[in-house]
Amino acid sequence: MDLNCGVGIYLAGKEVVMVPTNRKPSKQEYRDKDSIYLEDLSEGQHSVRKLRYPLECELLLRAAHGDEEAAIKVLGYLKSQNPDLRKIILSALHDCQDALVWQCLINYLANQEWSDPLDSISASPSPEPAMVERLHQTIVEAFITNEDELEKELKDRILSQALTLPGPPDSPSGRVRLAAGYLLGLLGDHRAIPVLEEILTFPVARPPSQQEEYWQLQAIHALTVIHTSQCGPPLLKVLAGSRGQLHQEAGKALMELGNTVEDTWLVALTYPDSHVRWHAARGLGQIGDTRALSTLASGLYDEKQEVRWASARLLAQMDVTAIPAVLHVISHYPINEPFRQAAYHALHAMPSHQAQKYLEPLLQALHSSSASLAAPLQAQKMAAEWQGKNLDPDQEESHHE
Repeated sequence: MDLNCGVGIYLAGKEVVMVPTNRKPSKQEYRDKDSIYLEDLSEGQHSVRKLRYPLECELLLRAAHGDEEAAIKVLGYLKSQNPDLRKIILSALHDCQDALVWQCLINYLANQEWSDPLDSISASPSPEPAMVERLHQTIVEAFITNEDELEKELKDRILSQALTLPGPPDSPSGRVRLAAGYLLGLLGDHRAIPVLEEILTFPVARPPSQQEEYWQLQAIHALTVIHTSQCGPPLLKVLAGSRGQLHQEAGKALMELGNTVEDTWLVALTYPDSHVRWHAARGLGQIGDTRALSTLASGLYDEKQEVRWASARLLAQMDVTAIPAVLHVISHYPINEPFRQAAYHALHAMPSHQAQKYLEPLLQALHSSSASLAAPLQAQKMAAEWQGKNLDPDQEESHHE
């Protein structure tokens, strides 16, 4: 990957200088062996930065320019169990603002290859998953943390250009494009959304040392960080089209986005899959939208315990507003033990004193040994009488005040 950002480097023993690519540095520019000279051609800015770790900075530059031994040492820093070593290499990365170094880092993040010429590194045995995770976390931290505007602008150019790389998602350049989208997503950049959706739509083949669905899980997290209504549709596709961890994480992400994805939840209410509709009702219930109460209340009868109790908690939080929907399901669904427990909890946990007084006969019926007969009859009676009832919790609060 060759992304020309208008900046080059010059090595002179332990003296490290960064200069424009169209000329060599003067002696004055690299006189101080512990400083680095930077020039941003796009802005015409100049600065001299004191290097915190000159040897590690030089190591990075040599690795980026084809020194295989240096590259192996850099990877050792990045995946080290010692947090101090990772901190040192991060500081060196922030000091050594060289485009080629960042290109190598994003290539490793995407392909687990430092650069094309270093075939022996690419072909080496895959490290342990914990090492890969540390290495990736360190690279990600390096990309999303900026110590000054020049560094921020350099990395933005690198990532922006990588975002336009051609190739299918499972090609080396395609994986770099997807990695760039992920990193931009963590920075809250809306340009990343189509690429993150691409990751979720076309799962990328993972290296053996990474967990299943690694990049899809990262994409879900990045969409949560971006936090815009455009993040809803791709997350809904995952929620509806998968099960297991991806399904769970997509559901959590949509819940975290809250009011932002209200329109997405309303679309989900029309899905034929009842489980997706329940998720939509749960999401709408969390933001106080009552349009899906009947769907949410039907979750009290779900075969999965976590669905039943999540439904009960949300219905209880919605207080008096949820009573008609709960009465309806108790009236129309056979009373088995799991359903009885969930329905009882939903009603008993409603905070309004007026609601508790009104619901007392039904709660007694649900708690009785004849609940399967008594509770539906009591719920039907209360449902018929509900119209005209005034159990306004706001009025109750005013009365107490």
